[in-house]
Amino acid sequence: MLDLRHGEYVDADPGNWLTWFGRGMYGRTRYSCGEHRGDLKAELREHYGTLGWHPWAMGPHPWAGRRGTDKARRLARTLKGTLGMPGAP
Repeated sequence: MLDLRHGEYVDADPGNWLTWFGRGMYGRTRYSCGEHRGDLKAELREHYGTLGWHPWAMGPHPWAGRRGTDKARRLARTLKGTLGMPGAP
């Protein structure tokens, strides 16, 4: 499965867990329980805060579903002509 999540926080239940999908310049995926979410955010902001806005995102951080699927890419190509995006006919 192709997952394009990058530099994104995601909340998870039960236990109010926080997942950081770093990837690339933002490091590896990290997890934190509800008690230590603030510690995780502080560490990420200290290390990666100057690289972009992603570590500074404010919650809540809902899961937006699976990203980067073939269906989503097909839909984006279909809508390209209707949204006035570059490359539209």
